[in-house]
Amino acid sequence: MRRLSAQIRLALLVLFFCLGLAGLVWLGLEGWLDQDKLTMELEPLGRGVYPVFVLFFVIGVLCWVPLTVLVLAGTALFGPWLAMALALAGLFLGASLSFLVGRVLGRDTIVKLLSRQATVALYLSGGFVERARSSLILMRAVGAPNNAATWLAAVTGVPYRVFVFTLFCGELTGMITTAFLGNRLFEVIASADPRELLDPYTAIGVLSALGTVGLIAWTQRLVRQHAADAEAAAVQATAPDNEPVPPSWIGEGA
Repeated sequence: MRRLSAQIRLALLVLFFCLGLAGLVWLGLEGWLDQDKLTMELEPLGRGVYPVFVLFFVIGVLCWVPLTVLVLAGTALFGPWLAMALALAGLFLGASLSFLVGRVLGRDTIVKLLSRQATVALYLSGGFVERARSSLILMRAVGAPNNAATWLAAVTGVPYRVFVFTLFCGELTGMITTAFLGNRLFEVIASADPRELLDPYTAIGVLSALGTVGLIAWTQRLVRQHAADAEAAAVQATAPDNEPVPPSWIGEGA
């Protein structure tokens, strides 16, 4: 019966994944990912546009919409500073809901279904958690889908506080680059005047992009170090016991 329950939970998790992708396709086909349409629909809402945009961001996160698209849409509506504040709120809420779904439907399910695979079960039970910070930050910094990193944290038992820490550390610099530099590039292309890049917003975007590069290099180093430490520990655990050392008094009369 437990096996059936695990299979049902896994099926629900797969269904949730498919619904998210279907939502992404629907948003694209209906034009909701187009900045002009989004601006036209939301601007008349007045002050109510702020919670509506946060809700839209949450839905976008759950539907696997790339964060770059969502941040650019917010920047077109509100400018980079307010867009970043609203985007961070939407990212936190959407990723937390996605984490909750992955934890409830995926954590125990994956462990039970793979219980016969001792190595995999051990990895899911704690091996990944020990190096989750660097691994998850690296995944997000290099542009892995947000929900992929979220669900990996959920099913491997990463604590929620660690998940939130890696969420913001891994996504923040990329979002800043998109808000301050990405949208500026579109404006320069539209105006065909490269001189418009010479402003503080461009500098913030460039510095943030350099921060992302440094973050990737640092976390790559940490991941490699963790992998080397884990390999050394595994070799030591499987090595035969050392031969007993004879007492010091043996050979004294020789």
